[in-house]
Amino acid sequence: MADSDDEDDPDALDEDPVLEHRSIPHNGCVNRLRVMPQQNEKQMAATWSETGKVHVWDLSPYITSLDTPGTTLPSVAKPWGTIHNHGREEGYALDWSTLDTGRLLSGDNAGHIYHTTLTQNGCNTDSVPFREHKSSVEDLQWSPSERNVFASCSSDQTIKIWDTRTKKRSAVSIRASHSDINVMSWNSKASYLLASGHDDGIFSVWDLRTFKSGAAPAPVATFKWHNAPITSIEWHPMEESVLAVSGADDQLTLWDLSVEPDTEEEGRLTSDGVEIPPQLLFVHQGANDIKELHFHKQIPGCIISTANTGMNIFKTISI
Repeated sequence: MADSDDEDDPDALDEDPVLEHRSIPHNGCVNRLRVMPQQNEKQMAATWSETGKVHVWDLSPYITSLDTPGTTLPSVAKPWGTIHNHGREEGYALDWSTLDTGRLLSGDNAGHIYHTTLTQNGCNTDSVPFREHKSSVEDLQWSPSERNVFASCSSDQTIKIWDTRTKKRSAVSIRASHSDINVMSWNSKASYLLASGHDDGIFSVWDLRTFKSGAAPAPVATFKWHNAPITSIEWHPMEESVLAVSGADDQLTLWDLSVEPDTEEEGRLTSDGVEIPPQLLFVHQGANDIKELHFHKQIPGCIISTANTGMNIFKTISI
């Protein structure tokens, strides 16, 4: 009855939400943060620092303190482990394997990619990097279906597919854009689909079954809606045809590639005379300088994005 009374009380709906958080001091600006998808005894996260180091953190005590008030936190916050192999070269590319616990890839602005495995004693990083890109490595994605395969993209305008067992050269390399390739997302539901976002505002979807070295495969879909560099892209974790894209034009867009053009709706235009693609489901605006977006894996269709103006959390009726 108490819950029912609260729902009927309009004043109860006006109460400010309470948001608790814990902070961890970090040496240098955080270029990127990735949380290990597996949860064992420890909840691990990796951060790329502007100092050129990749730090690995154990978040477990901080998460426990949110669930259990009074929990004692470490008196000195320090990384669980640190990757020094990049020297002083900073980077942004970072990704954990979803298939093997504790496998981490990090890529820097010099074009080097290092493979690290977490052990009981810390970070075990291969001494020899994957090195074939001619410029900065912008993003990395482990394959969702093959444990030794990953993809990299670079400001050298290429996408490369690698096998961790062979460092001499990539398995496949294609030129995928006429501008820097900023971000990628590998579809977990249809593992032959890879999406890439570019500096010219274009994003493309690729069928990996058509990738062959030396050839220039055509993307299965290409969209030029954003009028500034693409800053983030991610496939929906449960709907294989849906993806979200953000750009430096302060737009976050939601797309469904399964939508086919309707002859009655062809030629839909905005007030500025711009044609609206039928695959475009939703445009979210209001945030300035959007940097990253992610789908919530437990709440279908819920998206969180980060920007200079803060975080946005929203869910549309479209999906």
